Amino acid sequence: MDKSDEDAYFARPSGEGSEVIDAYTKIVLTVIAVSLVALVFKDAPIVQKAFAQGMPVHVIVDSVGQFAFQFTTVPVRVQQ
Repeated sequence: MDKSDEDAYFARPSGEGSEVIDAYTKIVLTVIAVSLVALVFKDAPIVQKAFAQGMPVHVIVDSVGQFAFQFTTVPVRVQQ
């Protein structure tokens, strides 16, 4: 096989059906890639399970920093 035969053998097809073949190839490769990603992440937990605490815990706050509640609020319940 000389150089011109190799070039002809490995050349992309041209003509009417080449766009259809190209689109089909892209779709098949995309399906394969999505399937591989799904297999990789199949057993990986997206969010870990959270477990609630059994009983409430009594907490005493000694001090609060100057900017502690700048971006959030803390619900407070006062009991007597």
